[in-house]
Amino acid sequence: VVLFAVMACPNQAMSTIETIIKGGTVESWKYEYSLRDDPSTVKRKIEVTREKMKRKKPVEYFKDLVPSLVAARYLEQGTKKSSIHQYSRPYSVYNITQKGKSVISDGPIMLPVPASVRELERLEEEKKQQTLAELKRQGVDLQQIPQEELENGEGEAISALKCWHTYVDSMAKRGRSDVVDRLDDLKSRIEAWRMDMAERYRMAPASVMEEPLLVRVAYAVASLRAGTRMDRDALVAAGVRSNGIDELGTVLAGWAAEGKESGNEGEEDDAPMQFPTTPFQPSNSWRFSVYKPNKKTGKAVWEVSYDKFIDGVHPQTIAMTRSGKPIQVATVVGHILDALAQGRAVDLARLAAVEPPPTRSQWEELVRCSTETGMDVTGDPASSGSHGERFAMKDFLVPIMGNAFALKDLKERTPEESKKWSQWCGYLKWYMAFRRVGYEPCFGRDV
Repeated sequence: VVLFAVMACPNQAMSTIETIIKGGTVESWKYEYSLRDDPSTVKRKIEVTREKMKRKKPVEYFKDLVPSLVAARYLEQGTKKSSIHQYSRPYSVYNITQKGKSVISDGPIMLPVPASVRELERLEEEKKQQTLAELKRQGVDLQQIPQEELENGEGEAISALKCWHTYVDSMAKRGRSDVVDRLDDLKSRIEAWRMDMAERYRMAPASVMEEPLLVRVAYAVASLRAGTRMDRDALVAAGVRSNGIDELGTVLAGWAAEGKESGNEGEEDDAPMQFPTTPFQPSNSWRFSVYKPNKKTGKAVWEVSYDKFIDGVHPQTIAMTRSGKPIQVATVVGHILDALAQGRAVDLARLAAVEPPPTRSQWEELVRCSTETGMDVTGDPASSGSHGERFAMKDFLVPIMGNAFALKDLKERTPEESKKWSQWCGYLKWYMAFRRVGYEPCFGRDV
């Protein structure tokens, strides 16, 4: 990785080499002449090379190898001077030697391991052992985790298992025993379905559905809003086998139906939001939108979900198959609404089928919040609070949630309050996105 980065950007300072190692790009003139027309090839090469490593390494790991590479004559260190006004400051630059070029294609590099690298590896090993010990304490069968992930202490399976058990533990610590019982029941029902399918098709339970996928499905279902069903195609795309998938859908729907809040009969008569059959393209992005790409991926957090959504992937699938730990479906919907505020085209009808937007009366309640608090969701978030402070959802929703709720600590909220808060935050995200791009919603027979 280091040798290729230096070869791609010869005679450059460590700051430039560091940017390349991170997977970023620099000014075209800093690249080797043949690479200037397409610097993306360097980025792809770095990504592929780093992915081949057994464990992810931070940039500091690679930087610590540079002195050893210079000492072994794989790299050559020189000096340049920068002139700022009347001051001159020397700095180091690096070039790859012929020996370095040869080893890139022909063979391994044998270097003494720097003390800093040994310390990093020691800390990584400690972290790995702590992670595996915690999973074991939580009752996870480590044999369900791929051997490669056990050796590395990280990976898709470990992330999924950690996410589920951390979620359950967080509910327990907040005294939400009712939620913990519901989550345990959900997981037990999926496990029972898995056992039934294993007996029916004479397969090992893990062959029907491995534990990491099981908790991904459970986490996705647990995060669905009341009245929303898990989509069959989303389950298939997440990796669920087609045999018995309809029975699984029934199991998940049954669990969700039992937890549906009572007393909402009148909501059925409220006019729902209606959308055109074609995607909506904002004329401009929200004037205060800021595009912040991740240094590693080169994309904003919301952009990863949006790109998959545009490719036809169901938001439930996006939530279950996200690289790293799983996220809630509501989070994916929030990402896509963020994309709308950034000026991207969105199929609103398709998105609304996943996470229902506010009805006419709920929209009017949000308008009331804006009027009573004096907060403008289209303004600068840094100063659009009711008294010129930073905008906060909690302050905006005071007319609905009440002042007492706004003053409560997170741990003091009742289950009913938390559920109501989550629901209105979801509606508020739709409201903010639409107001920020000038979209006027239609309800009921208005279309």
